[in-house]
Amino acid sequence: PQQQQPQSQAGEEAAVVGGSSDPSSGRDYTAIPAQIDAKMEEFDEDSQLRPTIITPSNTWMKKSKKGLLADPTTSIMRGDEQKAEKDKAMDLLDALTKVRVFVCACVCSS
Repeated sequence: PQQQQPQSQAGEEAAVVGGSSDPSSGRDYTAIPAQIDAKMEEFDEDSQLRPTIITPSNTWMKKSKKGLLADPTTSIMRGDEQKAEKDKAMDLLDALTKVRVFVCACVCSS
C-alpha cells in the first residue's frame, strides 16, 4: 500500500502537468489554459488575481556581452532591430525543441 501511493500521486501529477499519465502520449498544450484557470480558482481565495495585458514600449534596452569575460554593454533597439532579435530568440527556441525531440528519439531507439 505504501509503494502504490507515490505511484498514484505521480500519475495525478502527470495528468495535471501533461494531460496524461502515459509518458508516450505526449503533452496536450491546449489543456494548459484550463489547468491554469483551475489552479487560479483553487489558490486565489480573495480574488486578487487579475489578467493583465503587457504592452512593451517602442524602445528596448539590450544588455549583452561580446564574450564570457567581456564587460557588459547596453544598446538601444527600435523597430527592425527588435523584430530581428525576436526572430533570433524564436529560432533558438525552435532549434532547442527540435534537438530535444531528436536526442529523445535517438536515445529511445537505442
